[in-house]
Amino acid sequence: MRDRRDYRARELCEKLLSYASPLQLYAEEIDPRSGRHLGNFPQAFSHLALINAVMHVIRYESGQTNRFGGPLTIQTEA
Repeated sequence: MRDRRDYRARELCEKLLSYASPLQLYAEEIDPRSGRHLGNFPQAFSHLALINAVMHVIRYESGQTNRFGGPLTIQTEA
């Protein structure tokens, strides 16, 4: 069942993608208000986390299943 979480996950990924440097790289942290890169630059773990999040959104939107054959779900914070 699709709901607002689907769209919110996509919006968040698109927002993070918009914070990329001119070379499409990311720092260790990003100031959520200004988009300013903070900490070590470039940071591989930030890139891996973003790629993982985008892949989850793509799989969910395409209707793919998880590795156990069940539906993919988008987790939200409690």
